[in-house]
Amino acid sequence: RKTAEGLATLGVDVEWLRHEAEYIPEADAIHYWGRPPTDFHWQLARRRGLKIVISDLNPQSSLRSGAARVLRRAMGRALPLALGKGLYATLGLGIYPECDAAIALSGFEADYLVNALGARQAAVKVVPNGVDPVFLDESVKPVIFDGLVCVGQIRDIKNQVEIAGRAIREGVP
Repeated sequence: RKTAEGLATLGVDVEWLRHEAEYIPEADAIHYWGRPPTDFHWQLARRRGLKIVISDLNPQSSLRSGAARVLRRAMGRALPLALGKGLYATLGLGIYPECDAAIALSGFEADYLVNALGARQAAVKVVPNGVDPVFLDESVKPVIFDGLVCVGQIRDIKNQVEIAGRAIREGVP
């Protein structure tokens, strides 16, 4: 919704597309947040003449060691052969080499999209993750809280689970 609002302020018309709808909006592009569930979705968009933009936003996979990224690159290239065309399409993985643009939040994500998932280098655009203005407003004074605050999901990336577990053991709210 924030992206739609931002685009609208730039004069871009934004409309939510439902593939099953009778009405097909006049559009130039379709933007998928994350990978569409199957190739059927983006192939339908392509048949409707839409350019395809995907925001994969996959920081977990891009923040691996150099050795892990090399292994992922090899696996990414072997996957279409190992899975076969049908299963590969069913998993929706064919969108990466076919999309008109792929948005990444960092250079690491861009590298992952190209080398592990097969996106074309020219199609990948790095758009750094934005921060809402309220977090940059110096007139807003922070509220002191003696505890742990985790914004978003607590998951086993960036050691959040370890940090939360340590907070619990130490009695930190």
